[in-house]
Formats: sequence, structure tokens, C-alpha cells
Amino acid sequence: MAQAVRIHALSNLEKNELLKIIPSRYIVVSPPTILKPTYSSLKLSSLVPKEILDKKIILSICSFSPIKNLEFLSKVLQQVKLVESNFCWIIAGPWNNPYGKKIKRKITKALGKNVWFAGALNNAEKFSLLNTSAIYLSASKSENFGLSIFEALMSDTVVIAGENQPWAKEIKDNFGLSIPLCPSKYYEAIVCTLQSSPPRLAYHSFKIPYSWDNMYRDIIHL
Repeated sequence: MAQAVRIHALSNLEKNELLKIIPSRYIVVSPPTILKPTYSSLKLSSLVPKEILDKKIILSICSFSPIKNLEFLSKVLQQVKLVESNFCWIIAGPWNNPYGKKIKRKITKALGKNVWFAGALNNAEKFSLLNTSAIYLSASKSENFGLSIFEALMSDTVVIAGENQPWAKEIKDNFGLSIPLCPSKYYEAIVCTLQSSPPRLAYHSFKIPYSWDNMYRDIIHL
């Protein structure tokens, strides 16, 4: 890295971390290409068990690792369940690793029928779920780019995420909630969103032209 003419960072968050290590280098910030949502004719009934169909969906898309803070979210949703039980937390992502199996058992024991594990999703399944979710929920301790948050914003889904996420400003600008990683703040945000009916936004209101072409241009012309 010390020999590099250019260093490519995926977000300002990553750039700031790199600057602590290599303060004198040129660092280009350009995220990876973002595909436009591809909604299919998939119906919710084909994606989830029928007992979920009448519930409000809270969606998280992530890997099953400690950094994703799933146990924190599980404890918050246990408290939410006491006042607003008509929800299902769908967690999408591969969990077939030792930590994943362990945390899956803990969350299932804590939330019972209020949680469902979707496993890995293809693009059509992912955007179909995003488009029908009441909330996209994230409490990652650290996030380099936060692609799923970006995709949730593009799908006009209300995002509740930690203010440490790369998309904090965009979340606030699109009527989401960017908050401290604090149980009480998450509890308040989730309950308030579940008990209200926020209008869905128009997709065209959230446009950021990320593409490979832009990335090449930024790197070449710096």
C-alpha cells in the first residue's frame, strides 16, 4: 500500500480509516456498481411461510457474524414484541457456520414465531422482500459500504440503522432513522415505525449514479 499510486476505497468511512494508516496517499472513493432494483412477479406467498403473510415484515440482510450485532437486535425486538407483536423479523443470509448456528438457536428461542430465517436470496427474491417490508433493520458494529442499506433506500423501504453506517445522511434524507447503537433508541424507532403508516417514497427521489464507468473515471482522472 505504501508503494501505491492510487488506493481505491468503497466509502468515506473506509477512506478515513485508511488515512490514519497512509495519510499522504491519494485515495479515491468510489463504491461498486449498484444495480437498479429488479422487481419480479414473485409474490410474498411464494417466498415466506403463510403465517407471516399478515404480519409487518422487518428485514435484515447480512452475514451471520458477531460484527452484524444480531443478538443486540434480538434483545431489542423482544421488548418490541411486548407492545407490538404483529411483526416478523426476516433475517436473510447464509447461517451455516458455527457462529451462525449458535446465534440462530438463541434468536429462535428468544423470538419464536416472530422471526424467520430466509437463507441466501437471489436478486429478485431480495428486492421483492425489500419492496414488501415495513422496515429494513441494521445494527452493524462496523460497515464498509452497506450495500443492503443502499438497496433498501432504492426500494423505498424505511431504514433504521446505526449512525455509524456509511449512508447516515442518505438514510435521514429519505425519511429513515439513523440513530445511536442504543437499545432504547432502536426500541423507540421500531415501535414508532410499526405503529405508523409512513408513505412509500418514489424510487426516482433516490438517485446516486454509481457505476463501474464512474469508478474508472474517478480513479483515472484524480
